Amino acid sequence: MTETPRHEAGQAADAAGPELGQWHPVLAIEQADGDGPFAARLFGRALVLWRNADGWHAWDDRCPHRGAAFTLGAVHDGLLHCGYHGWRFASGGRCTRYPAHPELVPAPRACATTHAVREGYGLLWVRLGGDGTEAVPELPSFPEYHDAECRRVVCGPYDVATSAPRLVENFLDMAHFGYVHDGYLGDPAHTEVPPYEVEAIGDARKPDALRTIGCRAWQPRAHASAAGGAMVEYEYRVVAPYAAILTKVPDLGDNHRGAIALFIGPRDEESSRVWFVMSLVTDDDDASLREFQDTIFLQDKPIVESQQPRRLPLRTGVEVPQPADKLAGAYRRYLAAHGVRFGTLG
Repeated sequence: MTETPRHEAGQAADAAGPELGQWHPVLAIEQADGDGPFAARLFGRALVLWRNADGWHAWDDRCPHRGAAFTLGAVHDGLLHCGYHGWRFASGGRCTRYPAHPELVPAPRACATTHAVREGYGLLWVRLGGDGTEAVPELPSFPEYHDAECRRVVCGPYDVATSAPRLVENFLDMAHFGYVHDGYLGDPAHTEVPPYEVEAIGDARKPDALRTIGCRAWQPRAHASAAGGAMVEYEYRVVAPYAAILTKVPDLGDNHRGAIALFIGPRDEESSRVWFVMSLVTDDDDASLREFQDTIFLQDKPIVESQQPRRLPLRTGVEVPQPADKLAGAYRRYLAAHGVRFGTLG
């Protein structure tokens, strides 16, 4: 993993709480063709991603000269060249050359706004917040990714016109399987959600994470190559405001097991970019796994984009819950306890 220091956070903090200072995914490494520049958006902020021998870099997509987008430029000889006037920028964000005035030493303030960046789980992650003095958080916990027996597959990105918390809550919901995923994850004849429990990890009033106990569901096609239905044992874990893990073990007597992580980059309050990272013991090939995940998520997409309000309400009385929503209720309390504002309504 590589990490570069952040230069300044800027106005994105105005609409966000402590979630700004955590790591958020912006790019799948295997989809990065060349050294960039690549465009991204996070917390309403346009970013440019690029790499050289020093590793990856994430900056505001704005040249300090005249505000042109760095993503219109190019990477040459380990430097990012602005496409407007050719200013050249090194790894730390400093301009090294004004092509119009090669005799001049660039001014110290001729510097890009830089952000911390690192690799993990096949994705590139960016951290915008913090003042540089606090402890740097870890990536969302996904220990199954490091299981040597598992195949690791990144699915996405999927761009969705809704808030990141709405997407997490949909991922945690089992009651929609028989309606939205009929023939895949559910069946209208098997819609009952048995009682289950939710455990808070750490301080019960401000938990580090959430996990379920005793979740089970009947699925007609529990994985990409399944030939028949099965009862499936689930465990959901909420590991960060915009990240959750699902593990399931079909009762099929086969060798399919593992985990699927949902990682979301909040582009704007009501716009998100989604990746699923699979770590599975399976006989399915990567293409089949991606095709299956595409099918499932594209069934979810019009539903979550239709939900109003798009920002997740955290106060009671806005929506009417049912007992199957126990995990959703715990997730909303988790967001409120951590002061998460981006993508929520208080």
